[in-house]
Amino acid sequence: MKLSMWILADWLKKYNQINYIKEGGQILTGVRLFSDDTEIENQYIYLSRAKEFIPSGGDEILCVQGNDMILLETDNMETVLNEVFTAFDFYNNWENSIKNMIYTGYTLQEIVDESHRIFNDPIVIYDAGNIAIAYSSQYPVGSLDSEWDNLILYKHGSIDKLYRIKEYLNRNKECHRIMHHNSPVYGTPCMWRNIFLKEKNMGRVIVLEKATRITQGRMHLTETFCCLAETWIAINQDTSELGE
Repeated sequence: MKLSMWILADWLKKYNQINYIKEGGQILTGVRLFSDDTEIENQYIYLSRAKEFIPSGGDEILCVQGNDMILLETDNMETVLNEVFTAFDFYNNWENSIKNMIYTGYTLQEIVDESHRIFNDPIVIYDAGNIAIAYSSQYPVGSLDSEWDNLILYKHGSIDKLYRIKEYLNRNKECHRIMHHNSPVYGTPCMWRNIFLKEKNMGRVIVLEKATRITQGRMHLTETFCCLAETWIAINQDTSELGE
C-alpha cells in the first residue's frame, strides 16, 4: 500500500510535529535515511537532521519527500525510523489482509469489520438504492443514535432524512473524489465517496467522525478502502448483497 505524508503525519502526531505539506500525494512505498550522496527517489520518505535542510535547524528529525516536510520534536533517529517502518508494515498488512479476504470469498460485512482497526469509527456501505449492505458491527443498537439504530434494524435511515439529502446525492452521483462534510443524517462530520463498477454508481461508503478527527491522512485511507470495496464489488457483482 502506498502511504502519503499526511498519513505519516497522523502516525507521528505524538512528536508534536510541524507539517510543511503542500502536495502530500499517496505515492510513498518506503523510507530511507538521508546522506549527502543519497540519490533521491520520489517514492521514498527520507529522514535527516533538521540542520541538514534548514539553516537554523538543530538535531530534530526531519521527514522529507519532494517539497513536503514534517519536523518532529525529537532527536531519536532510530526510534523515528522504526516508527515509520511500523506504519508501512501496519497499513500494508491491512491492505494485504483485505485483498486476501476479497479473493477468498469473504463478505463485504467481514471486510468492513476487519477495517475497524484502521478507522476506529463507524463505516457504512450503501448500495445505489440507499440500502445499507454493510456497516461496522462494533456499534450495536443503542451505541450511537436513533439514525444508526434504524440502519441496523431496517437497513436504511429514516425516510425524512433520506429525502433531505436526495437532491445532494443525485447532484454528486458521478463524483469520484472523497467528500468531507457534516452529515445531515447522522449529525456529525463524515467522509464519503461514491463507489463504482465500470463507471456505474453502485452506492457509497461513509466513515463517520466519532472517535477520531477527520484529517487529510484519514481521507487518503478512506480512498484506499473505497478502492478495495470496488474490487470486491467487481468480483461479486452478481451477489445478493448488491442492490440497484
